[in-house]
Amino acid sequence: SYHEAEVALAQLGPRHVPKALPTQTIPNAGAAIIASEFDAQGPSLTLSTACAAGTQAIGVGAAMLRAGEADWVLVAA
Repeated sequence: SYHEAEVALAQLGPRHVPKALPTQTIPNAGAAIIASEFDAQGPSLTLSTACAAGTQAIGVGAAMLRAGEADWVLVAA
């Protein structure tokens, strides 16, 4: 889990952190920074599905709007 990786980093150093941790956390940090700049409330997320990321993001955003889970979405590819 992310928490376990965070503890490993703090206690054991970077050689003991799973190799996938940077690719799992850095894009999500970018989404959170953009959300903060727009003063957005609620979840921010990043989708990474290789070549289909833009299409998938539009689909997820549209589904969130239809379900009433969001008032607006920002999608970029």
